[in-house]
Amino acid sequence: MRSLRKFRVAGLLLIWFQFSHAQYTVNGNAQQVSCNQYRLTQEATFLTGSVWNNNKIDLSQSFDFKFDVFLGSLNSPGADGIAFVLQPISTSVGSAGSGLGYEGITPAVGITLDTYQNTSPDNDPAFDHIAIQLNGDLNHLSANNIAGPVQAISGNDNIEDGQWHAFRITWNAASKTITAYIDGVQRVTATQDFVTTVLGGNPMVFWGFTGSTGGEYNLQQFKTALNPSFHLAPNQKRCVGEPISFFDSTVSFTNIAKFYWDFGDGSPIDSVNINPVHTYTTYGDFTVSLLVIGADGCTANFAQVIRVGTKPVSAIRLAANFSNCIGQNNQFYDSSYLVHGTINNWYWDFGDGITSTAQNPLITYLNYGYKNVRLAVSTLEGCQSDTTVRVIVKRLPVVDFDFTDSVCLGQPTFFHDLSTVLPDGSIGGWNWNMEGNILNTQNPVYTFTTPGLHPVTLVAGPDNDCVRVKTKNVFVVDKPHPAVKDQFICSQASVTLQDSSYVTDGFPIVAWWWDLGNGQFSTQQNPTVTYTTYGPVTIRLVVTNSRGCISDTLSKSINVEANAVAKFGYSSPLCSNIPVQFSDSSLVPGGTVTQWTWVENGAVFSNTRNPVQLFPAGIHTIGLVASNVAGCKSDTLFKTFEVYPKPVIAMQFNNACNSIPVNFTGSSVAGITITDWRWNFGDGSSANGLQAQHAYAGEGIYNVTLSAVSAQGCPSGTINRNIIIYSTHAFAGNDTIAAAGQPVPLHATGGVHYSWSPATGLSDANSANPVAILQSTQTFIVKAYTDQGCESYDDVTVKIYKGPDIYLPNAFSPNNDGLNDLYRGIPVGIDRFGFMKIYNRWGQLLFYSTDHRKGWDGNLKGVRQETGTYVVIVSGTDFLGHVISKRQSFLLIR
Repeated sequence: MRSLRKFRVAGLLLIWFQFSHAQYTVNGNAQQVSCNQYRLTQEATFLTGSVWNNNKIDLSQSFDFKFDVFLGSLNSPGADGIAFVLQPISTSVGSAGSGLGYEGITPAVGITLDTYQNTSPDNDPAFDHIAIQLNGDLNHLSANNIAGPVQAISGNDNIEDGQWHAFRITWNAASKTITAYIDGVQRVTATQDFVTTVLGGNPMVFWGFTGSTGGEYNLQQFKTALNPSFHLAPNQKRCVGEPISFFDSTVSFTNIAKFYWDFGDGSPIDSVNINPVHTYTTYGDFTVSLLVIGADGCTANFAQVIRVGTKPVSAIRLAANFSNCIGQNNQFYDSSYLVHGTINNWYWDFGDGITSTAQNPLITYLNYGYKNVRLAVSTLEGCQSDTTVRVIVKRLPVVDFDFTDSVCLGQPTFFHDLSTVLPDGSIGGWNWNMEGNILNTQNPVYTFTTPGLHPVTLVAGPDNDCVRVKTKNVFVVDKPHPAVKDQFICSQASVTLQDSSYVTDGFPIVAWWWDLGNGQFSTQQNPTVTYTTYGPVTIRLVVTNSRGCISDTLSKSINVEANAVAKFGYSSPLCSNIPVQFSDSSLVPGGTVTQWTWVENGAVFSNTRNPVQLFPAGIHTIGLVASNVAGCKSDTLFKTFEVYPKPVIAMQFNNACNSIPVNFTGSSVAGITITDWRWNFGDGSSANGLQAQHAYAGEGIYNVTLSAVSAQGCPSGTINRNIIIYSTHAFAGNDTIAAAGQPVPLHATGGVHYSWSPATGLSDANSANPVAILQSTQTFIVKAYTDQGCESYDDVTVKIYKGPDIYLPNAFSPNNDGLNDLYRGIPVGIDRFGFMKIYNRWGQLLFYSTDHRKGWDGNLKGVRQETGTYVVIVSGTDFLGHVISKRQSFLLIR
């Protein structure tokens, strides 16, 4: 049978080869890929191809063409697109040029799938689009654009996604409507009598596809649809021994010539039935294959796995705690099983009008008696089975109890069972739970260990299966809690003890009993007592609430504090300008002083332990009250003392010259007796006593200070005043030389006034800057002095040489011994020195200077000159304006 199928398929392929080559004409760059698949362009630039069916169709008849199209996988680069075309011309058009291969074909009706956006001249939108365009005109603004452009794929800008897409075209000849669908979604439609308006009245046209690429490209293909498929009815059972109906749902461009069904279980191939019926004799997963051959000779295969299941075995399992009682939840479990397949449906009938489709339902019976429980299960494959079990539902008791409520903590609570089984049953057992303790008597007595609400649970019933539970809250009144507020208590002082007892459950305290610890008792809430001695005292308190619950006895030790004893001293001397330092020495027997109150004239001036306070002169009475941390105060301790006034002093002295003793005198302004005087003269010297004498070594301004201490030890404070010490420092200037009769200016400094002697030859003997004209050498003495008579002396010598002249040495020795190391001239009577030039014996200039104070060091540019004879030339102008020039030889000696 298998060999026969191969023979038949081979024969059909031969028919297809002859048929398909005769049916389509392939042009340009287009190629046939397989029986029903054609490639319009490769992934290359500037290609054009077309494929035409050789048989014209009649547009007076409707058609429904189904294709698959592939627009490539390149979005950029990606171009240009393809077109489905109806034209009456020939089967050779669309093989050259661009414009999807459709541009310029006229007359024609085209459905274009454009993947390149030519904004000019085609006015393409910015996405891959589909349109209906007439006569090879791709301009979307043209009248030939009768539908679109819209997205080629609904909701997607890109069809160049590397996928095949279903492309369906229908023509309704009656309504003259052409419609295009992509992936089952209508994209464009147009209604027009194309035969009359476009095709010149000729209804016979060729149909085909054109495609092209330009500077960008894509692989562009189409197939005539041949997509075999089959399905089962929605309620089809797929069980062993059950007939299964298979329904063909193949989509094909042409009619199907032959069907071949292989059911995957080794049974014979069915080539007779389009929609066969097959019965499987065993379970399993079977691959069912459908091979179809189209009217154009093309073949395609489709395979799908079909699961054939076994019949399930239904089973019911009851929960381990299944109670069988009215009104209680009961869990039913599905325990069904099968060999092959999947159980996916459950139907329960619980025999009391209750049903469920849950796998494991939770059911509550409302009536007692016997119940037939049925479970029917079915599988995903439609296989079914059912089973039934019988259960009994029993009656439940009415459980209740009462008790003595609101007893005090520590007292017993009595419980009384009120449970019944109606109408004529009896309770067979009791289970009480109190604070986690289990009691099994009918009417127990129990003492709770803690106050408050306590849930008590009673489980009771005629047997251990059908029981009910009753829970009630039992309130146990708490004992009141005695408490005494902490407070400080001082001996010999009346104190009110503060009750701070409390309750936790709202029942107020109504009675108090106190043992005050000193032999006294009280029933007041806050009793008042005076303790005559200090030290520890034990008090006791018992309280009772409004329910008569009595507290435990509170015993508390309180400490009665001793009163403080104030003591203090103070510093001396007691002066109005010196703060008094107070020194506390207060004490508390068995405790510590923590508070101090210092008063004068009823006013508090400090709360520190050892305050410092400044008092005016006079009699003062100071009081101190000391207390401990408990506030137990001492009696006020007063002390009286006298504060003496601060002495006021003055001093007298006059400015003076240095090295001359100065007299200093002190005085008491307020008439207070002074016993100690202290002088500081501002130059590191000091003295004691009412009067003092001091001579300053140098001139300047000195700050003199004076302080004093009175007979009561009170210091005056320090006063100060500046003293000016004058002096002179006579300076007559440096000795100089001059020519006879040459005016020589003198200049004195270091004083205020000056006096020169002898006055002979001076222009003004009392001037600081006289001019001397001399014929011989003269020494002058100048006196510098001030208005205060401070004076000093100095002298200056004017040596007179023959001249005017420039004196030149005849030799020098530049050996760096500090003697005669420079060669230079001495000008006498020269007002302006011109120059000094030095030459060697070859006439080379070695030195030049216009400053007579500079000399030659025997070097030329750092090179030592040899011992020998050199020539010097000097020039200058004397004080009379005459030019003096000299030239002479001299020796350089090393």
